[in-house]
Formats: sequence, structure tokens, C-alpha cells
Amino acid sequence: MKLTIPQLKRQIQNNDISNLYLFYGEEKYLLNAYISNIKDKSVIDFPEFNFFEFTDETAEYEQFSSFVLSYPQMSDKKMVVLKNCGFLQNAAYKDSMVKLLSELPSYAVVIFAEETLGKAKKELVSLIEEKGVVTEFEKQSLENLRAWVNRKFALANKKMTIDDMNYLVSLCACSLDKLEVECSKLIAGTEEEVISRSHIDSLVTVPVEYKVFTMADCLLNKNSNEAYSLLHEFKVNKEQPTEILAIIYSSISEILMFKNLIGLGKNPELYLAPNRKWLGKKYRALATKQDGKKLRDVMKMCFLYDEKIKTGMIDGFTALEVVIASMLG
Repeated sequence: MKLTIPQLKRQIQNNDISNLYLFYGEEKYLLNAYISNIKDKSVIDFPEFNFFEFTDETAEYEQFSSFVLSYPQMSDKKMVVLKNCGFLQNAAYKDSMVKLLSELPSYAVVIFAEETLGKAKKELVSLIEEKGVVTEFEKQSLENLRAWVNRKFALANKKMTIDDMNYLVSLCACSLDKLEVECSKLIAGTEEEVISRSHIDSLVTVPVEYKVFTMADCLLNKNSNEAYSLLHEFKVNKEQPTEILAIIYSSISEILMFKNLIGLGKNPELYLAPNRKWLGKKYRALATKQDGKKLRDVMKMCFLYDEKIKTGMIDGFTALEVVIASMLG
């Protein structure tokens, strides 16, 4: 059966553990958390003998099948997790997999964890859906992530305003993995009950992409002081100018896409990759204020100076300064 994440949560809470699961999607933090929950419910005794995890395509099918078919040791259950091992994609294993998954022993719990189902054999996916549970772990919405952050802080007797939670989630690119790390840092590093924007700025590690987006925002809004301040920071941190140009190009191209789609009466957020939907509101605001020709000119300039850097015609940061000056002009 196909279950949503809340439905899966209820099933596990009710100790209704299936023998077979297929988890897929980008939200690795939640995916791994549910695998851990199922393990805690299934392999209670001697997990060192009754739990095994295969983590890449070097996994051997015979080792996997032998583990599944051998009885648990001093335990009622045993569990195996296969992360991106290729058994669902490789035609050589299809018939063996159909037989094994159709006749899983009652003591075995098998979990497949995949990035995507794009290359998985449809027959195997359908079989897992018939015999077990299939759940997609999509990137969480801003509202869900904000609620998660709020619960995390509440458990530590900390508070944060909604605006600052939105800011923190954006800095972490809507990744629960990164939010977990950064929230723990904020809780440990803040004596006050209220965690403020200044605490975030001093303690949270800001990804380069977010800083470059901020620079593009500053340039499009003619905020020269902050743009040059960020450029200085990039120099000090020895960031690669070609990478910065590539991110500026990507940001500008997505803003242009938003402008064009809005003009066609379409919702541009639908066309963003799942791990970039957190940028939707920012891109929409910029798209409504910018001239399409200007955006295209910036993209051409980024491409031109990227080529000049790579061919040794110009120093990387000199090229960035030229692009910045042009965008501010």
C-alpha cells in the first residue's frame, strides 16, 4: 500500500510493522528517522546479530538473500536496510527478487531506501506496494519545517519569532539534516530564552549559495555596500569565483523563468526543483521588479566572464568586480 508520512507514523506508533518497505525521496533526515523507528520496534534483542545495512551498489545479492532467509538469533525479528544498492534496478536480479519478496519469512523486515524510483523495475515496485508499504519522503514545506523548529526549541525551553524561524529555515535551504545541526548549535550556544536574529547570524553556518543569492538580490536592488561586503568575504574565505558566477547565473535564470511564467499566468513555484522551493517567494518578489532584458544581459555576462576566467584572460575576482559593477550600473 502507499502511505503518506503521517499514515506511516500512525502505523508504526500502533506497532503495525510490515515485513516490506520502500522509502524514497529527498528528505533524508525523515527517511532515516523512520528507518530507525522501525528498527527500534522490530529488532529489540541482539541487533548486532539481527540487523544489517547495505549502503551502495557494491552490495552482494547473495549476502542479502542469505541474511533474509536465515533465522534470527535469539530474537523474534531481524531487519535489513538496502540504501541505493541497485537490486530494484538491475534486471539480472528481477526474477530472484520477485521470488524472495513474494515469500518473505514472517520474521524478516526488509527496507529499500532509494533516491528516486526513476530506474526501478515497475514490477518490483508494484510487488512491494502489494505486499508492503511504499512512502515518498518529499522536502517538507516551510510551515512544517517551522513547526519542527518550534518543537525542537520548546523541548529545550527556547523560543524564536516566526520571522526568525523563517530566516533560519531559509539559511538551511529547507533541509532537516542541516536544521538539526544548526538548531542544536543555537540551543547549546544561547543562554537567553529567546534565540534572536543576532544569535542566528553569529552561530549558524551560512551556505555559500545563500550568500551568493543574497549578493544577487543586493545587486538587483542596487545595494552596493552589502554586495561589495559579500565580495570581500568571498575573497577572505577563498571561494571559487567561477562557482560564484555559476550560482549568480543560476539565480538570475530562475528569476527570469519566474518573470516569464508569471507573464503567462502560471505558478512558477511549481517548476522549481523540490530542494529549491524555499526560494520561490524571494524569486517572485524579484521577478516582478526586474526587466527581462536586463536579466538576460546579466546571464550573458556571467557566461562570458566564466569563459575568460577559465581561459586565463582575466583574474577571477576581477571578473566578479566587473560583473558587479555592471549590475549596479
